[in-house]
Amino acid sequence: MTGCPGSFETALHVYHSSPFSEMVTEDELRFINRGRVRFVPVDEILDQASEDRWYPAPLSPEGAKLLRLTQRPTALDPDMFRDVYERYEVPAIRQLIAGCADYRRNYVGSTDSFCFATPELQAEIGAHGLVA
Repeated sequence: MTGCPGSFETALHVYHSSPFSEMVTEDELRFINRGRVRFVPVDEILDQASEDRWYPAPLSPEGAKLLRLTQRPTALDPDMFRDVYERYEVPAIRQLIAGCADYRRNYVGSTDSFCFATPELQAEIGAHGLVA
């Protein structure tokens, strides 16, 4: 599934609009270090996508959400990493999570037209061993 830059731009506009921004900022300051927050557009792949359209993750009171961050080996460029992951890792993970309601994968784009993946941000990500 391909990302929708127009939707992301719309979301940013809403996020920074009044009164939304003031309400969110007031609440976020209680529990988020806003200086460390970064927005990064991703391509999201949904296994059970209906008509190749994005939909919110299903809610389940007994459910749990598992988040796995994987750092791309430096020997693989982003497109190669994605190909290898989809070809080899995804089938193995599907077997382990059989019966789960949803399986999503988010890939940081190999190009970033919004310039969120600045050299400074990449250095910070690398310094903390986060996904790059």
